[in-house]
Amino acid sequence: MAEAQNKRVVVGGGSIAGLMHALVLKSHGYNVDVLEVRSEKQLQAQAAGLSLWPNAQKVLTTYIPDMELDDVACRNPSFPIFDNKGELVVDVPCTEDVRTSCWAGIHRLLWTACEKRMEGHGLVTMRCGATVSGLTEHDDHLTVSYKDEDGTEDAMPADIVIAADGARSYFRSLVLPDVKPEYVGYVAWRANIKVADAPEQLLCAIEGKMPICMLEGSYVMVYLSPGKSANMDPEERVIEWCWYDPCDASTPVFSEYMTDVHGVRHNVTVPSHLLRPEVWAAQLRRRDSSLTPMWRKVFDESDMPLLTAIRSFDNTKGSFFDGKLLLVGEAFLQVRPHLGASSDIAGISAINLPHVLNGDITIEEWEKRVAEHAIEKAIGCRAMGMFGMTGQWPEPQPPTAAPELSQEIVC
Repeated sequence: MAEAQNKRVVVGGGSIAGLMHALVLKSHGYNVDVLEVRSEKQLQAQAAGLSLWPNAQKVLTTYIPDMELDDVACRNPSFPIFDNKGELVVDVPCTEDVRTSCWAGIHRLLWTACEKRMEGHGLVTMRCGATVSGLTEHDDHLTVSYKDEDGTEDAMPADIVIAADGARSYFRSLVLPDVKPEYVGYVAWRANIKVADAPEQLLCAIEGKMPICMLEGSYVMVYLSPGKSANMDPEERVIEWCWYDPCDASTPVFSEYMTDVHGVRHNVTVPSHLLRPEVWAAQLRRRDSSLTPMWRKVFDESDMPLLTAIRSFDNTKGSFFDGKLLLVGEAFLQVRPHLGASSDIAGISAINLPHVLNGDITIEEWEKRVAEHAIEKAIGCRAMGMFGMTGQWPEPQPPTAAPELSQEIVC
């Protein structure tokens, strides 16, 4: 532990992936500085569901004392698939332990655990409003330059830099400038309804099931989620829906959809409070012929949705500068969201990192483990999205970035 506390770690990014790595390293005695461009209030305002696969669960149960997953997440036993007439086609069992929760609640748990002082642990310092502006390599360390919220420039040395700054990673742009997220041709509309307002067909979500409702050329995924406090109390739980629908980026429709109430054009996400009501009304008119009466009612009774243009990219390289810079989470690889596997890729990275630092495995072995797992999940997510959109399960095709890795489709 004494050797660990003499090393300095900088984590770029205070989202789920960043805090997972900060917590794991803190628990092994490392002092960690987290640089996050957003304010604490902006982070807490993130409103989305979050799937927890086994590796993400392991981070939480291993490094958060007295963690009870049943208190913050709902187990998903199966995926009932409904056709475009609302008829149940098949109920597909989930072969892995997958649970759904909410982003804000899990982030709050990780944040609290990072800030908690414990004997033998390192310290985590949160620096919100910090924008990373440079990275310099030296013989035995890196220097991270950044600007504080007030514009003051500063820098800090780091023995290890964890790049967890998301799909549009600044750090990745320095070492892999040609690896960028690309729009995949469809958007996701996401909102929730109260359990009491849910139609009978969707009440199976209360049992943890995740209904997949096929429409014509698009589909809706439904799941139970705790409220923003990450509490699974029946009075706080909501039923979230996510509607994946094609939208050509070259059309005026796409441009209109991504322009908010202030006339600002967004590249990835339009938050629900900034989405123009006329945009949501136009989407409902555009797809009216494919909607069942049930979905018309659900959409009508839901609050204004959050809109996301779905993007992804493949990658297998995560270690740079002899292991002093590590890309993790969506800075490493961005999967499509259909299986909710993003936090699991961050989880396997965080869980295996102490084995590198303890000398149990090499940095090359860590990179290979993470890459193989990430590519497997990327293929599965892509396949699930194609099935939802077309009703056809695709032939397994490996991403071009890593043809030598696993080609198995996992659902």
